[in-house]
Amino acid sequence: MNIIGWAVIIAVALYVIYKVAQWFEDACYRWGEEEREERHRQWDQDDFEDAMEEVAWRDELKRKAAKKRFDEAQRAMAENVYERQAYEINKRFNERRAAERDIDLFGDFK
Repeated sequence: MNIIGWAVIIAVALYVIYKVAQWFEDACYRWGEEEREERHRQWDQDDFEDAMEEVAWRDELKRKAAKKRFDEAQRAMAENVYERQAYEINKRFNERRAAERDIDLFGDFK
């Protein structure tokens, strides 16, 4: 009976060691799982911040492009005004020159 008693004690001890090892492994896994979840949360937060930064960057590019188009349109309108003024001045000058030429050709009709 002594051998059976020792066998039972050894079996119980092995079972207790097995359960303690299993508990320790589960605790380590849970601890690692919490770290993994925290890492994933941080990665998600970083991805969100990167996406928001990219959106802000795109908006800034769109604003710059719109401002550039607006400036080009203003410059084109100013050039158009200057061209119109130059055309009017040139037209008056040509009319005056034509009138002077007519006076030279036909004389003054006073």
